[in-house]
Amino acid sequence: MKISVIGPRTSITYLKKNISLYKMPVTVAWISYTTFTELDKILPSIESRADGILFTGQAPYYYASNRYFPHCLWDYLPRNVISTAAAIIQANINYGYIIHTISIDGFETDTFDKIRRSLGIAFNKIIFYNVIYDVLDKDYIQKLIMYHVNNYQKHQADVCITGLESVAEALRKKNIPVIRMFPNVEDFFHHIEILELRYQIIDTKSGRFAVIAIHIDFSEDVSWYEKSEIPLLKTQEHIREMVYHYAKRIKAAVFQTEYNQYYLASTQAMIAAETGNFTRFDVFNPSLADNGYVTAFAVGIGLGDTPVDAKKCAVTAQRKAVQHAEKVSCYVLDGYDSFIGPLLTVAKSAHVSVFADNGRLNDLSIRAGISKQVLTRIQQTLQQYKISVCTPRELSQYLKMNIRTVNRILSRLEQCQAIVVIGKKATSTAGRPSRMIRFHLDG
Repeated sequence: MKISVIGPRTSITYLKKNISLYKMPVTVAWISYTTFTELDKILPSIESRADGILFTGQAPYYYASNRYFPHCLWDYLPRNVISTAAAIIQANINYGYIIHTISIDGFETDTFDKIRRSLGIAFNKIIFYNVIYDVLDKDYIQKLIMYHVNNYQKHQADVCITGLESVAEALRKKNIPVIRMFPNVEDFFHHIEILELRYQIIDTKSGRFAVIAIHIDFSEDVSWYEKSEIPLLKTQEHIREMVYHYAKRIKAAVFQTEYNQYYLASTQAMIAAETGNFTRFDVFNPSLADNGYVTAFAVGIGLGDTPVDAKKCAVTAQRKAVQHAEKVSCYVLDGYDSFIGPLLTVAKSAHVSVFADNGRLNDLSIRAGISKQVLTRIQQTLQQYKISVCTPRELSQYLKMNIRTVNRILSRLEQCQAIVVIGKKATSTAGRPSRMIRFHLDG
């Protein structure tokens, strides 16, 4: 699939720099402009060479969609709530004072409550002065600049936030505090995957749909929020990264409708393969539900002949998971059939082994003198993180074990030929290179 990414030069440069280490799942053509009015000239030729177009912001997307009928798939990168919240905290640090009022542009009204919830109690009284002008207005940029200038000069705003470089640059020249919002890299890959999924659906016109509904219960204990907002934001961002990482594994499009609600859209075949034909769901570590910020994860997997049917089943299955009242609970619903579940989760793996029938694991446990529980934990970790090669230090971090304990385990496994040293890896600090180990626990 060929996707053209269109945006101002600063956004294109930022994205290209920050995704340079990642392998792109599609062929990408980067198209930059100075002002989005240039889209009138460049869009027709771009569409003739692309299967999809991704705009780096909502303003150019709205401008183009009002002036040009799409002949291929279109999408755009929306404003990111967590990134905005983090930028507000960073502004407090950068400018050295507590921000109470913000001049902002282009946000939907309901976004501000989400931002406040992400920031926590200490920031729940922030006042946002927001404006949405018509992007087709020939004075659109100038109006936004004057809006922010007036808010700051009239002491109605401590800082300005905008996603438009031309607006941010004009405010900087006037020595007005401003945060320039750049596209979020995770959102970029997410929307690339959305376009790819839509393209595959159109291209194949076959297969059953699957939707995963994920709800995170955050603690309502105010005392935790009063301690610090930074750990809460980090927890939310960590969960978000876990969701997006899992979505990549099942080639799913992700839709975040609330700060604590996600929907992953994929195919039945893809999710069945990842969940062991709907027997396990091991995305979330239950220890997250013990950190004071999260109380539970409720997950519903819905299957259907259409995306709408799959989502309805996912929502119903999620309600069933909520009733189950476990730290991590997951149910599956296929159409009007009975529920499947609860699925095996990481929370239960210490008591019920996913590999209980693996005779080779039993044999290795006896030969190496290592408990089967430890071997199962190692094998589950290797599967969860999709790794077959790592260093002892990396394994100790994955397992949350002491490095000396890990080295003793590896020494016994090496004697049983269950691991092979395939090379050395230089460390970032002074010292000997670390061994690169390949695992063959059940080989």
